[in-house]
Amino acid sequence: MHDPLQTFRTAILAALGHAPELIEPGKFQRVQADRESHRRCPCARLTFD
Repeated sequence: MHDPLQTFRTAILAALGHAPELIEPGKFQRVQADRESHRRCPCARLTFD
């Protein structure tokens, strides 16, 4: 069986090149798209629907 938390983190890592160390299910995570720019920080949220 796969771990949804690890799958979610891997998807963010593949899309942006880095991912947060701690991901809390149900809470929005700010994921900085560009480490040098603070203007556009996409958000992601893991839910178990």
